[in-house]
Amino acid sequence: DDLFQWGEKQTNLQNILKNIVGIYEELEQHILKYKINSLNLNEEKTKIIKWKAMVASVFLETWLFYCGFYYPLFFYGQGLLMQAGEIINLIIRDESIHGAYIGRLAKDLYYDFTYEQQTNLKEWMDSFMEQLYQEQLNLTSELYHQVKLVDDV
Repeated sequence: DDLFQWGEKQTNLQNILKNIVGIYEELEQHILKYKINSLNLNEEKTKIIKWKAMVASVFLETWLFYCGFYYPLFFYGQGLLMQAGEIINLIIRDESIHGAYIGRLAKDLYYDFTYEQQTNLKEWMDSFMEQLYQEQLNLTSELYHQVKLVDDV
C-alpha cells in the first residue's frame, strides 16, 4: 500500500502519466466525437492524433518502461534476485517487440505526411520527449540518489 500511495503522490510519475494518458484520451475523444455525431472522421487530423499516440506508446514501452527495472537488474547482474531478473528480461523482450512494431507503424504513417506536417510533428515529438525526459531525470534522481546510482541509470 505504501508503494501505491507513493506513486499516486510522486509528482514526476504523475506528470509522465498525465502526458501519456492525455494523448490516448485525445485520440479517444476524437473518435467518440465523430461516432456520437455520426460524422466522418477528418482523416488528416485522425492520422496526426493516431501518430502522436503511437509515439507516446513507443516512448512508454521502451525507455520509460525500462528505467524502473534498473535496480533489480543491477542485482541480477551481480548474481542476486535471479528469478526476478529472468522475469524482467522476458518482460523487456516482450515490450521491446511492442515498441519496435508500433515504431515501425508510426514511421510508415509519418512518411504519409507532407514535409510541413513532418516538420511540425518532429518538433512536437522532440518537445514531448524532452518533457518526459526531464520528468524521468527527476524521478530517477529521487529513486536512486540514496544508493548513488543516478549516473548509472
